[in-house]
Amino acid sequence: MMKIDIPAWPLPVVWVTSALPVAADYQSMSLRLDGVADRLFKKDGTVQVMACRWSKHQKFENLPLRSYEDLCAYVIIDQEHTRSSLDITHNAMKVLLSSFSAFPQLANALPEFAASDIPIQGSRTFFHTECSISRLEGSSDHLCMLLKYIEPNRNFSDPIPWSIRQQLLHQSIDACTLREHCVVIRPSEAFKASIIDQFMQRGNVSTHWTNLPVVLVGSLNAHWSAYVRFLDKEIWDIDKSIDFTNPFSETPGEANFRSLPRTKQYHDLLIRARHALKANIHVLRLLLKESIKRLTLESKASRELFADHYTTLDSIVNDVIEESCDLVEYLETLKLRVDRITEAIRDSIALRNTHHAAVESQNMKRLTVKSVQEARTVKAIALVTLVYLPATFIATFLGINGINIQQTDTGVLHIEADAQVILYFALTVPLTSVTLLLWWAWEKWSRSRRGETGSMDPQPARPWKAHVSPV
Repeated sequence: MMKIDIPAWPLPVVWVTSALPVAADYQSMSLRLDGVADRLFKKDGTVQVMACRWSKHQKFENLPLRSYEDLCAYVIIDQEHTRSSLDITHNAMKVLLSSFSAFPQLANALPEFAASDIPIQGSRTFFHTECSISRLEGSSDHLCMLLKYIEPNRNFSDPIPWSIRQQLLHQSIDACTLREHCVVIRPSEAFKASIIDQFMQRGNVSTHWTNLPVVLVGSLNAHWSAYVRFLDKEIWDIDKSIDFTNPFSETPGEANFRSLPRTKQYHDLLIRARHALKANIHVLRLLLKESIKRLTLESKASRELFADHYTTLDSIVNDVIEESCDLVEYLETLKLRVDRITEAIRDSIALRNTHHAAVESQNMKRLTVKSVQEARTVKAIALVTLVYLPATFIATFLGINGINIQQTDTGVLHIEADAQVILYFALTVPLTSVTLLLWWAWEKWSRSRRGETGSMDPQPARPWKAHVSPV
């Protein structure tokens, strides 16, 4: 299998008509593809595909494509990433689907691979078949299914090392020649490796239609378990951070507001993974039904000849369904854990906020008490100042010494009052009384004003003082 560059597809598009009882609506398929052509196909005129065809020894060889007739076996169309288009042009896809007589319903699944800036791939389920009971000339059986898989994320800056992707398999088998034609779009690396191991390295491979579905289903859950283990570990780390979080600490602990976006992210990843697995389970169950239907259409000789093929397909599909169901149940458990962790983080944040609010309230009360004490001290100092201020002012203004102390020659202290002391007291006592009276009037007026202002504020309800009318 080789990757080649074809400069362009110069031939005009020629739709191959089908001889099925119901004519295929290829025009409708063309219109559907035209609607998303800008985001689905390359515009530079080049085609990069991996193509293989059967050799005379019924095994794959690395052969170049020299014409459109070489598109007779397997074609793999890749896509670099979700934001890029498929490695094929619009006209080349039309020619390819026409060469393989792809039924129109394939156009319903191709738009799922259109380039997008948001991770929308993996949101849809697709499965369709056409199985012809008669073996008319030109008739063919078709199988098309869309399956989700996990691949390592090539964006190394992304903290999530895994991403959900999808692959599309279209298989058509000519009813007369029983030759198989397949188109695989964006296959997983495990699927590619399985194709190489099952077909390219071996000869005498059976051309039964169940071979490729067996390889596809067998490689489907290659990385799903690793992805679920990664989600489990990340959720466990967040859960452990809550155990080491002290909600009464002054600084934020391990679980804080930055933990909530992480839990939301993993909650979304769990939902997407669960949806993708359920979509795979739905498609695989439809594949089982298709296997049973095709087995009934086989002739008695073919049924005995290919019984092992159907048994292998049914067995591997049932195993993958069972494994996927187990993963879905475990994802449900992880989702419940994430919900519990989210609630615990929110409760821890609320408890921390409540605790800090109570601490701040106590600190404010202490500051209030201290402020009241300081205000009372200042008030007492102001009162003392008012008492001594008139006396000091009069003594300074009149230059009254008040009391004269002298020492005689014999060492005796002679104390005598100034003659102006009577005048000093006569002026000081009334002035001090008037000052204190004015201060008292000011205080009374201030208290009455504060009382009137407080009475205008809404009063809290006091049920213990509510009036109860007698019965």
